[in-house]
Order: sequence, then structure tokens, then C-alpha cells
Amino acid sequence: MRQIIKEDIENVLNKVLAALEKHDFIELSKLSNHTIHDASIFQEDDPLTLAVLVYSLSKVIRRCVERDKSCPVVEPQLRGALVGQDLQRGIASGFAETPVIGPLVQALQKSAGVPGPGQQKKRTT
Repeated sequence: MRQIIKEDIENVLNKVLAALEKHDFIELSKLSNHTIHDASIFQEDDPLTLAVLVYSLSKVIRRCVERDKSCPVVEPQLRGALVGQDLQRGIASGFAETPVIGPLVQALQKSAGVPGPGQQKKRTT
């Protein structure tokens, strides 16, 4: 992972944590747009993984707030990824393959109804 990407991921994760503390799905949506833009510029797997993570979080938190339900607690995992070794490991192996981020992305995709690799979202007519 290039240093500029690592720094961007750290910056975005800090902003995501702040938005999660307030259940601010509007800020998460803005961050999602930012990360999608970054993924298109960098064209690497790590910014794409972050984009999927932030997009999923924005959708899950929005649904929880709109339906007046409790939101999933993901802040400890994100803090662990940020201050722990996930970003360091990500330099060599890819951010999505780290012990915290990979499973978290998969769980959030499932919660948000985002199809995983090789799956298609079921259409309702």
C-alpha cells in the first residue's frame, strides 16, 4: 500500500468514527462519496475496500436511525484497525485481508443487503 493511500485511509477512518459516535448517516454518506472518488483515482484494492466499508456503514446506520432501531457497534473494531496493526499489515497484504476489516466489510455488506462476490441482489417486482 502506498503511503498516500495509508494516510487517506487513516484520515477517513477517523472521520467515520466521529460520524458513527453521532449516528450521522449524512456525514457517512459524504465520506462514502469521498472514498468512492478516491477508489476511482487510486485504482487499487485498499481504497475500494474502504469505499465498500463506508458505503455499507452509511446505509446500515441510516436504516437504523430511520427505523428507530439500535445501530450495530463497530467503533471498537474500527479503532482497533486504526491504532492496531491492520494498516501496517495492509501495506504488505491488502487492507481487505486484515483480521478486522475483512470480516467487518463482509458483515456490513450482509446487513446493508449489498451482494458479495459472485452474488446478485434479488429483484422484487
